Amino acid sequence: MIYKFRMISGDNKAFLRDYEIDSNQSFLEFHKLIQNNLNYDASQLTSFFLTDEKWNKGLELTLIDMDNDAGPAAMPMDSVRIKDTLKERKERLLYVYDIFNDNLFFLELMDIYIPNCAVRYPICSASIGEPPLQS
Repeated sequence: MIYKFRMISGDNKAFLRDYEIDSNQSFLEFHKLIQNNLNYDASQLTSFFLTDEKWNKGLELTLIDMDNDAGPAAMPMDSVRIKDTLKERKERLLYVYDIFNDNLFFLELMDIYIPNCAVRYPICSASIGEPPLQS
């Protein structure tokens, strides 16, 4: 299945991106799509956070494995497929692209549908405005 996400910024109201990605792909692949699309420096630390409907942070999906003894507070992006954590429309994520300054994007799962054979996923299907600068 294809998952369509809408990304917005709290810092730039004129910014919007729609991303469509195969649900079997990992969060690392989603991260690479975002970084490439926004022309950001992919070497900087980033994380996805699963959230509730009020954007409260839950499980963190990290770029690097942050092994700890306290349990699964964080998991590496490359080990988690998108469909393993998100199942329904309207589920939400935060994408923190600048950990040290807490700069982030809001992502919402807008649609789930059967892939179009003529399209090569993942893609950015809508792009409005310039992204905020990456620190």
